[in-house]
Amino acid sequence: MIGDKIKYGPEMGKGGISQVYLGMCKVEGKWKRSAIKSIDMEALFGDAELMKAVESEVRIMETLNHANILKGYHHAVASNRLIVATELCACNLQDVISRQLAEYKVDIFNESEVLALMKYVATALQELGSRGIIYTDLRPRNIFLSPGCVKLGHLRGAIAVNSEQEARPSSALDIFQAPE
Repeated sequence: MIGDKIKYGPEMGKGGISQVYLGMCKVEGKWKRSAIKSIDMEALFGDAELMKAVESEVRIMETLNHANILKGYHHAVASNRLIVATELCACNLQDVISRQLAEYKVDIFNESEVLALMKYVATALQELGSRGIIYTDLRPRNIFLSPGCVKLGHLRGAIAVNSEQEARPSSALDIFQAPE
């Protein structure tokens, strides 16, 4: 348990500097099933740009309240780890595609499903854009799915731009990212 708002459960997955657990988070006085991301802060200390991106992601997720953007409920720091509780989704689009391809299914989605998915993602991008946030990491693993629900997540690649700033790629590889 982290403070009085976050409880860990079993590990659901992991990345280079983080693990994700099934857990619970106290939201408006009630416990909700949540995804609990535990990020190794020591891995961030040597990379100021990555640290800034993670802090921005947490701030954006906790600030926004949109049906198609993954909601951040709470964050805390404990034992050199940044703990972030978010909405829990069943899977991401990459998981669905990988499972279907493993079963040799060619038609993963029909046309109406693709159009609905695109509409939800476009709505999320429009909301971010209206708030001066440019999302730069649009790919299947960052689109989260649950029954009747599509959410854009992994906002680490989001850039908050105010009226005096101009968004510019930070590396040559960034030139090839999503154009919005």
